Amino acid sequence: MDNERCSENALNSIGTEQSLNEFFGNNEWKKCEDGNSLVELYRSQIAQFKKYTHIISVFQSGERKLYDLIIATNSKGGSNVIDDARRIMEVTTTELFRDALKVVAGKTTDLTQFFGNSGSDSIELK
Repeated sequence: MDNERCSENALNSIGTEQSLNEFFGNNEWKKCEDGNSLVELYRSQIAQFKKYTHIISVFQSGERKLYDLIIATNSKGGSNVIDDARRIMEVTTTELFRDALKVVAGKTTDLTQFFGNSGSDSIELK
């Protein structure tokens, strides 16, 4: 039995194919070659119901993608805010967000990493 038929039998036997059809709303997921195309397919399905859809990729240090957020709205203003957030996420890591939240929550006052300073040139929030 070839690999394609083995995969097909495995999908059918455990109900995965039906689950994926229900999740994506059709069987177009079978044509997707990678995770990015699956995310884009899901976004396009959501776009049938919302005027504006955005994909925001969240990365860890080292350019490793952690996950994608799909955000949808019918509001032009909301879409503009989401687009701004997407642009910020393109140049920011989750570590930077975590550290920023620590500052906001009052758990730290050290802003050194935000300004690229190192060593003894520490910047403290007063």
